[in-house]
Amino acid sequence: MTALANRRRHRRRIAVAVVGAALATGLSVVGVLWTRSEAARRQANAEALRAEASNLLALGQAELERNPTAALAYATKSLELADTEEARRVALRVVQAGPTTFVTPKGGQEETSFVVAFSPDGEWFVQGGHNQAQLVRRDGRASIAVTGERPTRTMSAAYAFGPDSSLLVGNRSGDVRLWSLPAGREVRRLQQDEGPASMFMRGQGFFTSMTIAGREVVRWFPLTGGDSRLVGTMEAAGSKDIDAAGARMAYVPGALFSGRRLYVRSLESWATPPRLVGTHPAGIVDVAFHPDGRHVAAADLSGQVRIWSTDGGSGSPTRILDCPHVIDIVFSPRGRWLAGAGVADVWFAQLWDLRAPASAEPLRFPIPGIYVDGWAFDPSERWLAAANVGMWPVGVPWPRSVGRQDWLADDVVITPDGSTLVALSGGPYGGVRAWSLSPDGPTDGRILPQTPSLNSPNLAVDPKGGRVAVAGGAAGLVLVVPLAGGASREMKGFSVDATIYAVAFSPDGRRLAAAPFESPAAEKVIRVWDLESGASTVAGRLPGAGEADAGGVTTLSFLDDRRVVASSPSTGVLLFDLQGGEATVLSSRPALWLVAGRRTRTVFAVLQQPDEVVRLGLDGGAASTVFSCPRCFSVALDPTETVVAAGELTRAEGIVRIGPASGGEPHLFFGRPGASAQMVAFSPDGRWLASSGEQPGVPLWPVPDVTRTPLHKRSHEEVLATLRSWTNLRAVRDPQSPTGWKLEPGPFPGWAKLPQR
Repeated sequence: MTALANRRRHRRRIAVAVVGAALATGLSVVGVLWTRSEAARRQANAEALRAEASNLLALGQAELERNPTAALAYATKSLELADTEEARRVALRVVQAGPTTFVTPKGGQEETSFVVAFSPDGEWFVQGGHNQAQLVRRDGRASIAVTGERPTRTMSAAYAFGPDSSLLVGNRSGDVRLWSLPAGREVRRLQQDEGPASMFMRGQGFFTSMTIAGREVVRWFPLTGGDSRLVGTMEAAGSKDIDAAGARMAYVPGALFSGRRLYVRSLESWATPPRLVGTHPAGIVDVAFHPDGRHVAAADLSGQVRIWSTDGGSGSPTRILDCPHVIDIVFSPRGRWLAGAGVADVWFAQLWDLRAPASAEPLRFPIPGIYVDGWAFDPSERWLAAANVGMWPVGVPWPRSVGRQDWLADDVVITPDGSTLVALSGGPYGGVRAWSLSPDGPTDGRILPQTPSLNSPNLAVDPKGGRVAVAGGAAGLVLVVPLAGGASREMKGFSVDATIYAVAFSPDGRRLAAAPFESPAAEKVIRVWDLESGASTVAGRLPGAGEADAGGVTTLSFLDDRRVVASSPSTGVLLFDLQGGEATVLSSRPALWLVAGRRTRTVFAVLQQPDEVVRLGLDGGAASTVFSCPRCFSVALDPTETVVAAGELTRAEGIVRIGPASGGEPHLFFGRPGASAQMVAFSPDGRWLASSGEQPGVPLWPVPDVTRTPLHKRSHEEVLATLRSWTNLRAVRDPQSPTGWKLEPGPFPGWAKLPQR
């Protein structure tokens, strides 16, 4: 019986074990199936998000030219759904190209604003229409609505702040009201003749100018109390402005957009006859005083803005700016900027930096929506606001473009004193052009002696800045061209069978070195000219010299008066002793371009296999990678020798890379799609980088803080936070929209801080 009981217990244990094993197997199978199902579900969700992100990115790319702010909003939403390199690059392209829009709050029932203004202390911003004005604080806090009754006859509104920012003045078709700040309480009411009037806050009061019965009536209203004073009357004026001191008025007699003569008259001595400042070739559409009071700008229907001296003595404008379709202009409070608004296919803004080179093209960007004749700069000149639209951060460094050449610039240099940018072009109409980088310089580039035989030429600039050397490519041509004008000087020594790209001045500017890329083997030498005597010597034979391009050199750079370094696609990076003629191979990898750091005694070169920018010591040690650089061709070093830039030769996205010389990820700057950015050169102050390539003008890129991680390489959260700081416009779902999405503004952040890339 005991044995039987033991057998039964054993059988029960076996049965329980079998059942447990079966259950475990079943659960394991279920678990595997659930895991596979969950993975499939997650993959399906991820694929759906990627597809939705791709659609959003396509919406953004379609808006790149028409509305960059919308493109940024769509790209940001795309990145929220799926973090892709393509979306990062689209967003980066937007925040580099030009200002994006911050939509300002409208509030109430007011649909359209006609005027905007900043308070003198920069703490308040007002935008207003017929019945209501919205006051917004600098930090973006909740706005204050200031209301009034609608006039019964005409609809016109103007707003301005008192000199100490404690008052807001509104003029609605003759109904003038004053409100205290920050309470927004009405403290005074005045009445003038009813009708549209221009209002100019100056000092402790304001002027109004309005047309009554064919006459222009100008009045002065004190803020401290008392009645208004008639300043004077004159023939009706179409466009007008009053200087910052409240002493003079600039105006154009006649109907709006029809008068061509610009006058200035005294507001303190109205009886003194007005002075004719200038005459335009077409009807003047707007006038604006410069803050200095000594100049006044006028835009006309010919598509130009002329800036005149108010003394009217010269009879010629001090500067002419091209601005087709511009109808409204305004200076910034300190005179740095001149902005113009206009409409062609769409509304646009055109912004001239008057401290930039006179030859620089204005910054142009679209105005989303409808612009309604009213805009202003904040007192710091860092923000520009437009009525019914929003604000733009104009104080961020933006790329510039010097000149409007219609030919390909093969190479570009900036003179050591920073005064002149020199660009070089090959082809039948090629030659050397020089642009002044002074804001007071000429707007057009000077054409230096043309040399039609140039073929993919290169430049070197004299350390003393008075001349450039041109390696003319074919026919063994090497020229020295004086920047002040005059005949160029041909340096003899190479035969017509040599193709020269490499040319360099010695540090003291007394000697010039050149070497061929293609030539007979016997001509594969470094030739050095004494620029005072014109005599040349052969300083060394190139290693690996052979026929055609075997052993050929693409660049030369002096390390000091005795040594030069050279780059060769066939023999690598070479160090030459010009006195002894010895050559040392610093790297045997194919080298496309190089630059020498004379202070740090290092060489930076673009090497292949793999494609990268490297740093080389003079002891022949291993190359240290600065950054990977696919398709790169040229390299430049800033004056501190701490920042390196590289340009592309191939037609891709025209990318310029700027990074730390010590190594690390470079910042990317995008040129015109399909264009190259083949040659690069730093300005002497290290703030700008010029590049040559297939795009109009010579771009000048603002050099970034290379100690910061580039935007396209930051974490997903950092990228999103940065992009959201560039606009408050957001892409949100909309089932009613054909795309499933719509754009709407989020909370307005104010203008206390500029966005940073």
